[in-house]
Amino acid sequence: MANPLRCRNTRSPPSLLGTLQRKLTHNQNAGRGSANIKSFTMRTLTLLTLSIFTLFCVGCGDPTVTGTVKFSDGTPLTGGMIVLQNESSQGIGELRHDGTFTVYQYRPGDGLKRGKYTGYISGAVMADDFGNTTPLVPQKYTDASTSGIVYDTDVHKGRLEIVIDSLPPGA
Repeated sequence: MANPLRCRNTRSPPSLLGTLQRKLTHNQNAGRGSANIKSFTMRTLTLLTLSIFTLFCVGCGDPTVTGTVKFSDGTPLTGGMIVLQNESSQGIGELRHDGTFTVYQYRPGDGLKRGKYTGYISGAVMADDFGNTTPLVPQKYTDASTSGIVYDTDVHKGRLEIVIDSLPPGA
């Protein structure tokens, strides 16, 4: 005679956690192809969006303006500053020993806002031991209305070459 206290099925009933794990594993394996496609599509769209954003931002910055100031004989102007200005903005560039400069607005490297500018040369003087100064450029180059220095970001594309139409002092 069978023992009524003894269970005929020796397997324990499946736990709820085990059932959920099996169903999740089955669902993940069943939809793996579509999950890979979705994952690939999302990665592709993300990379494309980041690429477009990066290209857009690179073109958004204020353009860097570099150039040289030389006399008509090719001698560089080695002191002073270039000032470019329009009705809403101004940029300055300190002349280096070789006559080159880079224009900035607030701090070196920040570029110059897009637009049309007139310019002049400031501080281009030579001082003697007694504090007397001699201008290194003709007076017309020290005023934006008479210097003839013009810069247009759309035309000059970041480069400004200035030739002073006289010889340097002492030449």
